[in-house]
Amino acid sequence: MEKLLKVEEVAEICGVRPATVYKWIQEKRIPSVSLSSRCRRVRRRDLEAFIEGRLERRGKR
Repeated sequence: MEKLLKVEEVAEICGVRPATVYKWIQEKRIPSVSLSSRCRRVRRRDLEAFIEGRLERRGKR
């Protein structure tokens, strides 16, 4: 079964606040899974792809 991360876990991994992760989700910058109207999770593979994309963009500056 694929690992689903809590928003708080994603925030800790990325070094940002949970509010920032919610903003990324709302902006569709990072895909998420809705478990209920108030519960969101992020697939580990989606987080890894998001991080890779950020690193690639940072390197192109």
